[in-house]
Amino acid sequence: RLRSNRLSLIEECIAQCFTAYKQSATLLNLASLLRVSGDNNTGRKGQVLTLLAEQALKCLDFKASYIHCQDLMTAGYSPAWEVCSLLGQSEGYRDLEVRQELLAFALTHCPPDNIHTLLAASSDLQTQVLYQAVNYQMEPAKTETGREVTKADYLKQAGTAGDLLHRTTAKTMEVLTTTGLTTKAVLTAVSDHRWWKESLSYLHPLQGHGVGATDQEGVFENSNLERQGCSPFYQELIEDPYVDP
Repeated sequence: RLRSNRLSLIEECIAQCFTAYKQSATLLNLASLLRVSGDNNTGRKGQVLTLLAEQALKCLDFKASYIHCQDLMTAGYSPAWEVCSLLGQSEGYRDLEVRQELLAFALTHCPPDNIHTLLAASSDLQTQVLYQAVNYQMEPAKTETGREVTKADYLKQAGTAGDLLHRTTAKTMEVLTTTGLTTKAVLTAVSDHRWWKESLSYLHPLQGHGVGATDQEGVFENSNLERQGCSPFYQELIEDPYVDP
């Protein structure tokens, strides 16, 4: 009765017992008797469960921490976004789908200043999920010892999301380089200017079809393709354009 902050008594109980997070019913009952947050039952339960989720996370009991976070998310207790984001970003927690759920809740309720950081973490996590899904749905592979590769092995292979993104970017650059060299080779092989001239000769406007086909003078006005063709909408942006009506 002498304490204005009744929640501090619950914090002391948790600090003196490393397994307090496993006794949520007892601590919630105690918080009710101490009238933590007055008559606000939702706020009381949210504050206590947040403390328990944080303790479970410090003890690396990810499953217990998620159970408390799940109750907080179901109740829509927005101040719990921080502990949910911490659990969602815990690399030691291998349940990627659950971590995505936690980060989604954190993104919904976090202050604007934290959105960028959480979006980056969520993006990295999504990359890991996709990497895992693609590899795990392939035919079961074998290790050097003959053991079948498990989902955990694929997760270990994926490593951090940063490494994965670097590898993906490197592969993309390799493909683009190959494409560029191939295109250059084709252009070099067809270096005869007469080939281009003959090819362009086939690009005559169709006669007798479409709007303005009766205007034969307009059809052949730019037959040598010396002027840039465009619609009337863009004629002011191009110097000496050929305006196709």
